[in-house]
Amino acid sequence: MPSYRVRVSTANNVALTRHIEAPSLMHMLSRLSAVCNETASSFGSRVSSVCVDPSTHTQVTRAFRFTNICGKIVHYAHPEFYRPGVQALVTEAKNEFGCSDSLYSADCNLVTTRSRTNTLFRGGNNTARIMQCIEHAFAPEAVKDATVHMLVGNVRLAHPVNVLCSFVDRMMTEDARWECRVDMLSEEQAYMKSMRLSRMRPACVGAGSVLADHLPAALLVNINKNGSINLFMTLDHPVPLSTSVEALYEPIFREVIDVIDRYT
Repeated sequence: MPSYRVRVSTANNVALTRHIEAPSLMHMLSRLSAVCNETASSFGSRVSSVCVDPSTHTQVTRAFRFTNICGKIVHYAHPEFYRPGVQALVTEAKNEFGCSDSLYSADCNLVTTRSRTNTLFRGGNNTARIMQCIEHAFAPEAVKDATVHMLVGNVRLAHPVNVLCSFVDRMMTEDARWECRVDMLSEEQAYMKSMRLSRMRPACVGAGSVLADHLPAALLVNINKNGSINLFMTLDHPVPLSTSVEALYEPIFREVIDVIDRYT
């Protein structure tokens, strides 16, 4: 079925991009009219221009998911550090930060200081599997505690994004639930737009949330023109590693995604 890329602009600086499929010219015009009417109604402004181009693109939607969960393990001094069956898999790494011992797995990567006082875990996307990996790697007597300090998420919207649209910038900046700064990007990054959120208020996760005292320090949001959004959340105060971490912080990601989806 023929596919078309539609760019709709309004008098109040909204710029949207949509893909529509239609078997005939009459069907395409009908779908185009519906898109224009919906845009004018949603943003309270008349449509000022419409551009339609043939397209071979098919928009792929992907639900929100965690792509990286990073944190730190603090160790006790103990003669049995790694479990016996794991020791042979440990490799030595040397870089500008010094020497460390690395252990790689499908569930997460573990990087331990040579002093064996702490280990950084990264590359995992599921806390249950990360905890299992830690349990399999270290002797239980050598682990004092483990905390999470960064969460990375991704979603693919059902529509592409016009990265030149300033309306979503204004709506994110004016939102009372956080402070937002829109970054100026170079020509090489013209395919995306970037925002930095800080000073999040408890309202962004709902009244009575257990996160009211543990809100993120910052959230970097990178929006790709194909509708893919990558979100990097930094926690001001690391939270204990547990299987509930994803459920606690996913609502914040979704609140931000909902605003972007609504105004792009």
